[in-house]
Amino acid sequence: INPNLKNVSPFAEDLTINQMIDIEEEIRINPWYFFREVLRIKPQSAATPLRFRGDRGNIGAAWLFFNHITLFWVQPRQTGKSTGADALALYLIYFGADNTRINMLTKDEKLRQENIERLHKAREYFPKYLDKHKKNVDAENKMKVTCVELGNEYSTSVPRNNEDMALNLGRG
Repeated sequence: INPNLKNVSPFAEDLTINQMIDIEEEIRINPWYFFREVLRIKPQSAATPLRFRGDRGNIGAAWLFFNHITLFWVQPRQTGKSTGADALALYLIYFGADNTRINMLTKDEKLRQENIERLHKAREYFPKYLDKHKKNVDAENKMKVTCVELGNEYSTSVPRNNEDMALNLGRG
């Protein structure tokens, strides 16, 4: 949206303060810029992070989400569905939402922990001036991610075995 950012890398070492401010503002109003230029994902089989891959599933799901259309995301295994969900969550937690609580329901405890670890790891690849994580303020555990600066919380839950516990899941 901001033409002054054309050919400016958010990872450049010589950014001015004004460019950093412009980049953060662009991210807040343009999630596509975040996905294309800022987000990096560390694949399981490589040592260095890669750019987010915008395929039909990820881009389609994001478009539906940002246009307030309910979606049910079915995609073959190992084709990036969780990466797309992580990308949306990272954008909302750190840039695109204010005073928002997101609850991710996972199949089991192992997937819950893997989900949170992926979000923590991806945040480490943000340029330093965009990292909103505040040590000793934001949650740093295996159940949730927070961005107190924006008032956002991403909690994870695991299904419960009885009806009473299931009814309370995600409340609070």
